[in-house]
Amino acid sequence: MLFLQHPAQRFVLQLRKQISIKKFRFTWRDFLFIGTIKTMKEYSTEAIVLQREHMGESDSRVIFYTRDFGRISAKAKSARKITSKLSAHLEPLSHIHLRLVKKGGYQITDAVRIRKLSLGVMPLIVLLAHITSDEGDDRELWSEMIRTDISAKRVLSILGFDAEYASCARCASGSPGFFLPKELIYVCRPCFSNFSDPITALLSA
Repeated sequence: MLFLQHPAQRFVLQLRKQISIKKFRFTWRDFLFIGTIKTMKEYSTEAIVLQREHMGESDSRVIFYTRDFGRISAKAKSARKITSKLSAHLEPLSHIHLRLVKKGGYQITDAVRIRKLSLGVMPLIVLLAHITSDEGDDRELWSEMIRTDISAKRVLSILGFDAEYASCARCASGSPGFFLPKELIYVCRPCFSNFSDPITALLSA
């Protein structure tokens, strides 16, 4: 995790460049502004975008799984405006470099996409959004998620759903072939045909 230059330091440096300190007079509004900045912390990390939803008229709420903080949600201000530079980098399945400011909650200050994960990873994205806890980082899970040969079986094992010890939740068959992230159950191939949301199923065999 990399800490960036504190916003208050940048503010003071900008003042020094633009204004003579001897002639400058601080008002109570200036001190209030600096005091507000001091309560914020800025972070840089890598993240995978799990989910994005509308927030207000033009903002978005984005859920990430990050390298340093595990799952977090953050506000993307004006991300739904046509002119937004962040919007394209905050689509689900995106592996990104992410900058955040924290004051109460997280707010996104910058995001740059590294690559787009394949559509086949979507069931794992659904699973992570559903089951992982806020700010519970797991480096083993992160390392697996960013592999180009990501394995659903390995991810399920890391999360505690090892297929080796599983059976079908519907018929008790000892050889389930699918894991359903929304239901958190294993099912065999015949029982799987009864479910209407196959895109989110994980092949566990």
